[in-house]
Amino acid sequence: MTLMPRQRGIPADRNEMKAPRNISLSPTAWAGLQALADALGYKSRSALLEAIGRQEIDLTQQSDDEKKES
Repeated sequence: MTLMPRQRGIPADRNEMKAPRNISLSPTAWAGLQALADALGYKSRSALLEAIGRQEIDLTQQSDDEKKES
């Protein structure tokens, strides 16, 4: 199976084009995003953030007791 190269101006995997965005994160958070992306099977931090923004991933907040355990 031959993969076609991505073409500029054509969405790669969704029905709309992505636009560059800027975020500021600590090195720890940046590494943590990569670890989450890897653990959840996403090919990049960007793909993980896209899924979070599209509400394809359920997020839950840890209680104070859960935070102390980790």
